Amino acid sequence: MNNIHLHILGSETLSSLLSELDLNFIISIDENIKYNNQNLFVRVVLVEKLSLIRIKKYFSENIPTIFIFNNKDY
Repeated sequence: MNNIHLHILGSETLSSLLSELDLNFIISIDENIKYNNQNLFVRVVLVEKLSLIRIKKYFSENIPTIFIFNNKDY
């Protein structure tokens, strides 16, 4: 069975909440990631907490990423 690895950037609160729910996910907030094709890997980025330069690099990487915006005009 594959492990689900969630890499959360921009919110330690969200990562703590997901850890407490004990969903059997591997949750990390470290900036340096080790992507392994044997695990299902999803990066969650809360955009408001990060700079544009930092966010820009996530678009060029070949990793599934969910961007969460506080502003609902996007």
